[in-house]
Amino acid sequence: MKIKVWADGEVKDLPDYSSLLYYLSAVERQVQGDTEGKICVMDSENGRKADIFIAAYNAMKKLNAEQLVDVYGSVLDVRSRSSNSVFTMENYLYLYNLVLFFMSP
Repeated sequence: MKIKVWADGEVKDLPDYSSLLYYLSAVERQVQGDTEGKICVMDSENGRKADIFIAAYNAMKKLNAEQLVDVYGSVLDVRSRSSNSVFTMENYLYLYNLVLFFMSP
């Protein structure tokens, strides 16, 4: 799958929340159906978009399973697997607002 709403260029061009949530749910359906729980996420820009996508995926997965989420913990999980991961305050805020958007009625 390719996220077409995420423009190439700077990471600050983050997709809107509903688009990213759509792709996260599509990936989750694919994971449950075909991949035995494994996914590979790649991007054309040194992994920054992939890191944000995986942190968002982990946060949403935990929120759905436990009705509890820790955005900082989701980012730490990504950073523990990839030592060159860089998250800016803008990225943390984006992930936090994504969770709030998902939880809003």
